[in-house]
Amino acid sequence: MSKFQVKLGRHWQDYEHKEDKKLKTAYMSGQRTARFNMFINGKKEKYEVNFKQMTQENLISGGSREIRAPYRMEAPGGPIRDADDKPMEPGPTICIKVPEGTAGTVIKVPHPKAKGQFFEVKVPADAKPGQAMLVPVPSWEGRLDPVREQFKKWDKDGKGYISFGELAELIAQLNPELSRSEINDLILQVDKNQDYKISYDEFATFLEMGKGGGEDPAAPGTEKKGWSTGKKVAVGAAAVGGVAVIGAACVAGALLAEGDGLEDLGDSIGDLAGDAGDAIGDVAGDVGDWLAGATEDAGDFIMDLF
Repeated sequence: MSKFQVKLGRHWQDYEHKEDKKLKTAYMSGQRTARFNMFINGKKEKYEVNFKQMTQENLISGGSREIRAPYRMEAPGGPIRDADDKPMEPGPTICIKVPEGTAGTVIKVPHPKAKGQFFEVKVPADAKPGQAMLVPVPSWEGRLDPVREQFKKWDKDGKGYISFGELAELIAQLNPELSRSEINDLILQVDKNQDYKISYDEFATFLEMGKGGGEDPAAPGTEKKGWSTGKKVAVGAAAVGGVAVIGAACVAGALLAEGDGLEDLGDSIGDLAGDAGDAIGDVAGDVGDWLAGATEDAGDFIMDLF
């Protein structure tokens, strides 16, 4: 399988697998320029790639090199069309694999720049399971984080954590049928590091269960009848206002062409949630803003296409 290559001196060298995936993804988007992180000789750098001139520029050092596409791989003549049959807009973008059974539906995707938040994506009706789909990343600028707001609500004395008593009060409100012993057992399972304080991350993980993600805090080995007690409580917490889809943030996905050398493009939604979802980054059109704000984790998933 041929790869993108970079010219080093007089010789052409294949890119590593991860960098080859990024280049092919950006190339097949139909956009002429892309910015993203790449590992070159084991070192992470930030690059701008110009597919019209077939060059890569190191945005730190300013160095430029020639690149070339795989043999017989041709880019679209312009931006590919999205689920609304419109040319895909330039800007921050991720690439995911279409989940099974979602063609023609709206799915929720973890926002790579806002932990615990999701946005909605229209999947084209002709999408195939596992096909690579480009997804514009909607702006999170200026929006309140509902998870953080919920955390502050229950951190009544502003200590930066929720005490056992505060969380016990929340759980009792959401499920009055629970005994004190059951509430205590549940809190001990939420308190992963056993410091008797519920941190923001522990609270966010607890709320994740309310929308189907995260771990189920039911004690290992206990009998489950339908949902566990913890799951039911977490669902209630999410309904109170814990985890919300970003308002007015439904975007249209755009399918990449299929073919030789394009089979491995796209990341699973689970990978995105586990890695990029833990990082808060900022990818902006301005090079200076992008360099200043892009975090390592989120930057590995997001590419700026234009």
